[in-house]
Amino acid sequence: MATLSGKDGKIVIGGSAVAEITSWTFTRTDSSPSYASSSTGGEKTRREGVKDGTGSCEYKWDSTNKQHADMGEGSAVTLLLHIDGQSILTVPALIGSLSYNVDINDGDVVGGTIEFGQTAAVTHPTIPADSP
Repeated sequence: MATLSGKDGKIVIGGSAVAEITSWTFTRTDSSPSYASSSTGGEKTRREGVKDGTGSCEYKWDSTNKQHADMGEGSAVTLLLHIDGQSILTVPALIGSLSYNVDINDGDVVGGTIEFGQTAAVTHPTIPADSP
């Protein structure tokens, strides 16, 4: 089993890495509608439903980075979510929210959270043919 470190993870928009991303998440879901009928023997069964994906990233603010401006709420972007140096998810997305965290009390580095939802099919990373 080959586990990975997230240290090489990043987000790319338009060929440029978004600076100062500290973490990201992306969750895929399926509505999986369930039903019982005269042929299910009193048990619920499920079928493949509508797929969706949502995610977020934590960042440290970089006032010189254009990609931060491109990720404003309501922006349509194609996110390349790098899991490591080779595995990449391609996510056409709409930025749903953008928050800033300014810590006046302790003077921590300014950062925030960006939340997004997919707007079209996601391209998943491929597993190399020589993998077990």
